[in-house]
Amino acid sequence: MSWEAVNSGETGIIDYEAVLEAMEKPDGTREYTGTRTVSYRVYICSLSKASIQKIPTQIYHDKLANSEQGICPEEITVTYKIKNDKEAELFNRLSYEKYDVRNKKVIGAADGSGIILKKGDTVLLKENRDYVFRSDSWQNNKKKGKAKVVIYGTDLFAGSKTGRYTIASRPLIRR
Repeated sequence: MSWEAVNSGETGIIDYEAVLEAMEKPDGTREYTGTRTVSYRVYICSLSKASIQKIPTQIYHDKLANSEQGICPEEITVTYKIKNDKEAELFNRLSYEKYDVRNKKVIGAADGSGIILKKGDTVLLKENRDYVFRSDSWQNNKKKGKAKVVIYGTDLFAGSKTGRYTIASRPLIRR
């Protein structure tokens, strides 16, 4: 059996291939014939280390509660704090956006515009590039109370991250 790192063309992801070859028994017969290639990926970042920013309280509405998806925020903000110089180099090459958590805004992208990401900086993660929603992502979101969302890593990110939010009654209007 031999192992080989294969360049997938995706920075930060290492693909490995194991090639299993036919083995010859002492009596000259083969245990099996041919080769079989098995591949697997090593991801660079764990989505569990990302942050889901505070999700605003959602207002209960019968029509939404009875829909297939339930009551969900229109968007969520997911960020990741760069842990080391290797990650900073990777996120710079991939033109990730630097995010200011305190002011809740994008500062700029590492795309040659003068922004250079470094260890300790926070980057904005994007749906369908860094994480996805699955059919089981939204939970307990059909009634008032506590609900949660689970996002799942893709490409550079492996694992999952859970965020929580509240579904509240519509406020009463006094006349």
